[in-house]
Amino acid sequence: YQRRVRGKQRASMPIDDWSQEQQRALETALRQHPANESTSTTERWAKISEHVPGKSKSECVARFKHIVKNVQATNVSSSTSVSYTHLRAHETPEHLVCRLLLEKKKK
Repeated sequence: YQRRVRGKQRASMPIDDWSQEQQRALETALRQHPANESTSTTERWAKISEHVPGKSKSECVARFKHIVKNVQATNVSSSTSVSYTHLRAHETPEHLVCRLLLEKKKK
């Protein structure tokens, strides 16, 4: 991966190239350094990146934005309702038997 940053060309690591240790360190640092009015965004991310081994400030910011984007996409897709007809279309024979038994029990 190559990316131009302020007139310089540099190698960048993929967003998903994070170890579990680095991810946990990022999450912990985000809790330790919440966004507030007394600290600038640049200062905050500099402090956060100090806690994440092997990652720069820009890599931490990029990872955070990537995670936020994925969470938002998950929330949108999970809030989409599915029709009863759609659910029935994916019903397996085992589910059908259970559903029919439950309906019979209600009567």
